[in-house]
Amino acid sequence: MFTLWLIISICLAIAYFLLQLLFYYQWRQTETITNTENSVNTSVAIIIPARNEAQNISNLLDAILQQDFPKELIEIIVVDDCSEDETLAIVQQKLQQNTFAYKVLELKNFIDVEHLNAYKKKAISIGVEQTNQELIITTDADCIVPKNWLKKIVQFYESTNANLIASPVLLHSSTHFTFFSRFQILDFCGMQLITAACIKSGIFNMGNGANLAYKRSAFKQVNGYEGINQKASGDDMLLVYKIAQIDDNKVFFNKNIEATTQTEIIHNLKSFLQQRFRWTSKAMDYQDKRMTMMLGLVLLFCVSMVVNFAMIIGIILYYQIFPNHTIVGYLQFLSVLFFLIVFSFQFVLKTIADYILLNEASSFFNEKRQLKGFIISEILHIAYIVYVGIVGNFVSVKWKDRAVK
Repeated sequence: MFTLWLIISICLAIAYFLLQLLFYYQWRQTETITNTENSVNTSVAIIIPARNEAQNISNLLDAILQQDFPKELIEIIVVDDCSEDETLAIVQQKLQQNTFAYKVLELKNFIDVEHLNAYKKKAISIGVEQTNQELIITTDADCIVPKNWLKKIVQFYESTNANLIASPVLLHSSTHFTFFSRFQILDFCGMQLITAACIKSGIFNMGNGANLAYKRSAFKQVNGYEGINQKASGDDMLLVYKIAQIDDNKVFFNKNIEATTQTEIIHNLKSFLQQRFRWTSKAMDYQDKRMTMMLGLVLLFCVSMVVNFAMIIGIILYYQIFPNHTIVGYLQFLSVLFFLIVFSFQFVLKTIADYILLNEASSFFNEKRQLKGFIISEILHIAYIVYVGIVGNFVSVKWKDRAVK
């Protein structure tokens, strides 16, 4: 049993390393979109679900209003999700002062919100119903976007006739960088690389609703979120899979830094864990089981590392290293050496693989400075994966001060 466990641990490490190399290869195979000055002719509807975003939404609307994009081709649709602050008033005041086409909708006017779980999905669905534009772009109310954001997404759409386009989402810190902020920013850089790699590999369970574009007709063809509205989250990843079933050759990742949205880091551990628990809760809903298998591999690998490290500490404490300095004590200590060798092998392999990915991703997104403290992040990342991966499947979570499933 002892030997079998060590063999399994080594195999998990090798499998993890190869998986990360596959992600790296597929990322490099994804075409980087270079600057183009092609004019755009497609009108768009930007749908923004918002709840209690009085501190943020003005910045997003300002950024949209300043887009280098024909104003007559933009329709802004904000769906207020029963905000308890000044979100609705800020949106109405801001949009009334511009020449864009816009709609400000209230979720409670369309549905009984008391018996709802997937609030964000319903808000987006209502936005889609209330527009006639074919190209839908969704983002979150706490995001900011660069000046050419719309142009780069629409240019990509016009060159590919895509049914769905996933574009990058990054984190930023409005204050000074801390270890916690660096951890989150690097983690998100890695997610974007993996998103692109999965889409390139034909695994359509990655995407971020803070920067997603799709045809209204495609959304309608798959009946929107029907069948996946049992979870509060999944307005992005689960929808990507549904639309990919129409034609998987028309789902793309827009590898263009000018098409990136940014959102603020989470500043406290409790909210961070709530977010990650919410993401974890949909893991079993992936219809492409290759995604579930990959997530399972990563979790099992990290669990094996924790177990091996715990065995090292446990055996040392139990035998107090060399009990009575006997031959039996020395033989017992050999088991510590075996666990130490395997754990070291796992950690080195994981560190090399992760550094290759994060160095590549952070270089592309101009975030290499976040690699400071990488080794400490690696150590904590193991515990983070194990804790979130296991606990996230059992705890209830909150989103926007609501308990959701």
